[in-house]
Amino acid sequence: MTAAMGGQTQLVIITSLGLMPHVRSGKLRPIAMTSAKRAAIAPDIPTIAETVPGYEHEPWNGMFAPAGLPKPVLARLSAEVTRAIHAPEVRKVFEGDGATPVGSSPDEFAKVLRSEIDKWTKVARKANIKLE
Repeated sequence: MTAAMGGQTQLVIITSLGLMPHVRSGKLRPIAMTSAKRAAIAPDIPTIAETVPGYEHEPWNGMFAPAGLPKPVLARLSAEVTRAIHAPEVRKVFEGDGATPVGSSPDEFAKVLRSEIDKWTKVARKANIKLE
């Protein structure tokens, strides 16, 4: 984002979190969103899928804890984080920047991770991308 605003690069792909104030101020010009549907905070910004049908990438964030963390501690941590994420004042900040707060369980998040790994593994194989 800083390189794009400073003119060192012509294009960046970045999440909307923290980006929208720069779009609103005119410092950055959006080209397209990577989500499947147009964002509620920026309905005038088209999606890549409108040009490349089937394209979709929903950025996400997650919290991780050390392996072997006792289940009661993990459950409490997860419950408190979920409670905080769904607090009205926190939701307002996330949604104002175009994010959708979820606050799922550790098992649900593990499913998301597995799905992402499967998705990007297929992309890498199809594109013949090799680890160096």
